[in-house]
Amino acid sequence: MPDLTLPPHAPSKIERYREGSYSLLPTAVYAIVDLGPGGGEALIRALEARDENVRDTCRLVTDSTFAGQPLRAAYDYHLEHVAPSRSCHPTLFIVSVSPDSQKHGVLLVNLDADVEGRIDTCRLSIDDAALDAVNLKIGNEDWEEVKDHGWSDEIEGASGAAEPSSTTASPSTSTEHPSHPPIFAVYSTVGADMIALQHELEPGWTKKALPQRRCRMICNYAGSPDPDQEMISKHPWCCWRTQGSVHPQLFICADRPDVQRDGVALVKMDWDGRVDRDPNELFRMAPEYSVDRQRCPPADALARLTSIARGERPWEGNP
Repeated sequence: MPDLTLPPHAPSKIERYREGSYSLLPTAVYAIVDLGPGGGEALIRALEARDENVRDTCRLVTDSTFAGQPLRAAYDYHLEHVAPSRSCHPTLFIVSVSPDSQKHGVLLVNLDADVEGRIDTCRLSIDDAALDAVNLKIGNEDWEEVKDHGWSDEIEGASGAAEPSSTTASPSTSTEHPSHPPIFAVYSTVGADMIALQHELEPGWTKKALPQRRCRMICNYAGSPDPDQEMISKHPWCCWRTQGSVHPQLFICADRPDVQRDGVALVKMDWDGRVDRDPNELFRMAPEYSVDRQRCPPADALARLTSIARGERPWEGNP
């Protein structure tokens, strides 16, 4: 089993990276196990395969060999060479810690997990790691949210594959506090620029603290053989993954390339919103739910969905 120990806190020089914007820098990727010929490139392809928005956001670090070395070797190299060069994000990087990353996931390392410069790690599915890194960079998720859907820390010698934990306590439905307006999941099925879309839906979102943001960018399914069906089937699971923080029945989808001209789809899914089930059950149940849509300009989407969610406006579906 690889040595995954790291110091509890990063050196004080990490504070220099708290100012300035690094959200567009790629995420460095290291491998501390032997991946074999072409394994590094295959790892990058797997990390970037799930979502159009994570294409070209990962960069394999090949300047030095880390196979067979402890995680500390990649940490030291990143801190001394990669972070100061601004070639990759200075405080987030991904590490392959098992020859079978599909089965055992990868490690996301955060060198600045809190204001005290605490170092923390989280094992994630290879499908989720790059997207979670992007969401952390742009402030669409915080570190604790990422850890909420992390995997167990078992690698070699584990009895079976590490699986997403389904034991974390979750609310039975996504509830809205009277003083807190609902948060809506946002998807794309046409390869829309999700960052530009969020600016359309919620102007000024980058200046808001995460809990005050009204849109949660979840996924771009444009690369899927059936993007609309995949979005529908996975929405209940996404509600589980976000611990019920997004509205379970109402969400937004960019389903046409020109949202300025054609608007976005407001989607209503008729299910009970219970996320206290096993996530595999949520996948199985999704095809049973009825789905309806209506269209509106992106600038009006939040206000209209909020009124519908609060019962102030009837749902008026249309194709």
